[in-house]
Amino acid sequence: MKLADKIKYNLMYFVRQGFDIVTPNYYWHRFEADVLRIISGSNYTHEFEIKISRSDFFADFKKNNTHWKDGKFDKHSLIKSGTRCNRFSFVVPKGLISKEEVPDYAGLIYYNSLSFDVIKPAKLIHKNPFNDWKELAKKTASREFQLRMEERKKFHKSQKY
Repeated sequence: MKLADKIKYNLMYFVRQGFDIVTPNYYWHRFEADVLRIISGSNYTHEFEIKISRSDFFADFKKNNTHWKDGKFDKHSLIKSGTRCNRFSFVVPKGLISKEEVPDYAGLIYYNSLSFDVIKPAKLIHKNPFNDWKELAKKTASREFQLRMEERKKFHKSQKY
């Protein structure tokens, strides 16, 4: 299992509390959230971005979406403007980056084998609750169907007729 996948898998258990919804690889406003947590009660969102190299971390700030008219909207501009998540955190292997390298609106969590340490808590960026439940349900159902089909193919390949 790749390190990023290992972090994602363990992170989903680490951040889940009560009836929170935690989903991996959620495409939101044309950019992917590695892990998205929707906090039960408030419906606030916390996006977690997993980085496993320093170059990957710094490249994240250069990504933009050229599908938009002027191509100047990048993921972090959307986060700062309050049109994306309520909180945002980077999750990295222990010591990969320092909290001074993380933007003021973002949190920092270190992954250390099977545990996580919150180095810098994520700030509340805005108070607009998540309300795109229909889209979330569609994406989740579609992902579940794809996973079931992949498992079905693996099963049939393993059978000797």
